[in-house]
Amino acid sequence: MPFPFRLDALAPPSPRQVICRRILRLGGVLLGGAAIALAQAHAQSALTIDPGGRVHVDALSSFADAGAPASYKLALRRARLGLAASVGDEWVIDSEINVSDDGSVDAKSVFIQYAPRGSVFSFLVGQVKTPNSFDEMNSSNYATFNERAEFTRAFEFDRALGGAVAYSDGSRTVTAGIFAENINDGAFSGGYAAGARATAAPIMTEARTLHLGASVRYREAGDKQRFDYDLRPTTPASATPSLDAGVRSSSDIFLGAEAVLLAGNIWAAGEVAYLDTESGPSNGDDVFHGGYVEAGFSLGGSQTYKNGKLGAREIEATVFEDGPGALFAAIRYDHIDLARANGGSSRQTLKLGIDWFASDELALRFNIFTARTQGEALLSSPFSKEARRDTGASLRTQILF
Repeated sequence: MPFPFRLDALAPPSPRQVICRRILRLGGVLLGGAAIALAQAHAQSALTIDPGGRVHVDALSSFADAGAPASYKLALRRARLGLAASVGDEWVIDSEINVSDDGSVDAKSVFIQYAPRGSVFSFLVGQVKTPNSFDEMNSSNYATFNERAEFTRAFEFDRALGGAVAYSDGSRTVTAGIFAENINDGAFSGGYAAGARATAAPIMTEARTLHLGASVRYREAGDKQRFDYDLRPTTPASATPSLDAGVRSSSDIFLGAEAVLLAGNIWAAGEVAYLDTESGPSNGDDVFHGGYVEAGFSLGGSQTYKNGKLGAREIEATVFEDGPGALFAAIRYDHIDLARANGGSSRQTLKLGIDWFASDELALRFNIFTARTQGEALLSSPFSKEARRDTGASLRTQILF
């Protein structure tokens, strides 16, 4: 007589199943709470709908070493449309879609957030960024440069479907969450991640702010996948191709530290990043690292800071108020090293950024850079060199609405 139940049903759930169940459980609780809050808000006329979006159009150029052709491109870097619904001070439902340069449409941030009235805690479920890196957490509207630090791209920071708990008391923040994968790539296709970030502002006055922070992320790729690590082109127009570090890992762990000083119309910032990969018994482990330092100043405006990241830039007098707008300028040295025992690639980049904010909604953002890339992957490229240098520029027209 057969057993009336399957013995494998008694086996403990896999880590992926645990992650999925917790995300779905938290999502169900918040979705149910949001539905009740929306119904009450509609009855009390306490519902606020806030549409918005952004358009970033880039004119790009890149000039490489002798023998490589110059490259020019006009690109739609971002075109996003968002809709946020707020229910009093407690509930936020936010969604944002993006149209890429090739015409494809995908979902960016899609989440529900609940912050109990009077509490320093909040709860979030949906597609959001894993809580890592000061540069990554800042909005592209207010990040210092048109492209983020190299390590944020090489280490594959991205949005993913998950749940998180956050603490914020004005000068300190702690965020921790568990995540599946990006919903545009199949949220439950096998991999998962856990991440956390803590920040503190031991100095936070009207004159200056000192920010310190650290973050960690652990990822597993799942049974049918492997993580790979690339040096992507410095800009979409760069003549240097994307370079594969030649590593396929089943899991990795990221550790990062960050420090920022805002003092009136000047600022300085820096991050260090470390990634340890697990490639399996036959391939061993590889350790990558990167980071940057930058300094900048502003005229007619200033950087703002809130909850562990940069906020909207303040402009003293916009052009629509018969003023000159605001000028922001910064210089950054960026380094990424994907070296490994039998090869790998690395890059050092020097950037200069000059932004003119005519108003909160309109800005012109000019970047120039020079980058030196070296590594065995270049030998298999059309240029057959162990190292090459790119110099380029980008001019971004930024419109917010």
